[in-house]
Amino acid sequence: MLDRPADTRAARLPRNGAILVAEDLAAGLVLRLGPKAVAGIATDAGGEDPMLLRWLVIGLIVLPGCSRATLPYKPDPQPHGARISADAHELADRLRVEIDTDGRRLEQAWIIKPDGTSVAADAVENPPVVTGPPPSISVGVGGGSYGGGIGVGTGVGAGFPVGEGRSRTQGNTTVWFPAAQAGAAPWRLYVKLAGVEPTTFFVGGPTTP
Repeated sequence: MLDRPADTRAARLPRNGAILVAEDLAAGLVLRLGPKAVAGIATDAGGEDPMLLRWLVIGLIVLPGCSRATLPYKPDPQPHGARISADAHELADRLRVEIDTDGRRLEQAWIIKPDGTSVAADAVENPPVVTGPPPSISVGVGGGSYGGGIGVGTGVGAGFPVGEGRSRTQGNTTVWFPAAQAGAAPWRLYVKLAGVEPTTFFVGGPTTP
């Protein structure tokens, strides 16, 4: 009986086709296994398949970056403890400001006018809040016996939660201002997040790189 050749898609395709297969493999592995697991696969595969290694590395770099897309306007520098971004649009007589709070709760948002006066938000749409599992400690009790050349060990353990898990917002926060009071773009936005120092930056004008 003849040995069946290995069923490798890349071996049966021209160079461009093999690259496409490698791209598909990289994207699928990163999404299913996570970056850390794929990093190990890439290390093992590097010696045998440099092309696969190349596209696995590209997948590791590109896909995690896409999953953390930000809005176009950002403070420079960013406040310590969070990465904030925002976007703003006028809709009829209202100004809609969307804020990426980096998972933190929005405490205050204002529009600071050129004369130094401020415009308060007239509505805030908060995203849902998710709470992770709390940290825990484990306590175990064990014992053992030995006789007749046979050893037997027994043990009982229990875990106890300590405190509460960390809460984070899941999604962006939308803040509405009266457009007539906010004035014309660009708007100077004041943002205060829970546990983070306040910051101000402009939205609605030219974006910074």
